[in-house]
Formats: sequence, structure tokens, C-alpha cells
Amino acid sequence: MIEAIEQMGRFILAYEAASFVSDDRTVQAVCRCLEILTEAAARTPEPLQLRFPDIPWSRLVGLRRYLLHGYFDVDRDLLWKVAADDAPPLLGHLRTMLAQLHADADT
Repeated sequence: MIEAIEQMGRFILAYEAASFVSDDRTVQAVCRCLEILTEAAARTPEPLQLRFPDIPWSRLVGLRRYLLHGYFDVDRDLLWKVAADDAPPLLGHLRTMLAQLHADADT
């Protein structure tokens, strides 16, 4: 999940919203990263989801359904918002979760 967000961030680094939505290749790359991210969220065990409620698990799963069934109707402005605005704070939450899991494993 972390890697997908980091990669997505690299893909959109040189873009503004208007240039992003008109670049088919980058839109498709971001879609793929979001598919990976949201599939991983859907496969995260419920006890782990409950332990880390700051991560919007159900919203991620909903986004997965939208991406997988939206085909060519996926809203590019929404993709930009998710990649540019929603993903960075999510990355912080995921890093915190990973650090806590590593700390638990070390004890």
C-alpha cells in the first residue's frame, strides 16, 4: 500500500490538475496504483482494520469497486483529488501502522 502511494506520488509530481486529467498515460498509471492500494485494503484482515481506525478502510474498498467497475467512466478529477490530496495523509497513517506493527513484532 505504501509503495503504491509513493509511486503514485512520483507519477503526479510534475503535474497540476488540468495537465493530469489530459494525460492518458499518467491517468492510467495512477488508476493502476489505486487498484493495487484498494485491493490491498480490501484484503486487510478486519482485526487489523479495527486496530487502525484512522485509515479509511471502507472508503478505500468503495473506491476499489468504483475503479474496477467504472471502466471508461472514471472521473479524472476525482483521481487527481485522491492522488494529490487524499493519498499523502493516508501515507502517513500507513507508515504509522507499519511502525506500530514492527514495534509489536520486536517485543
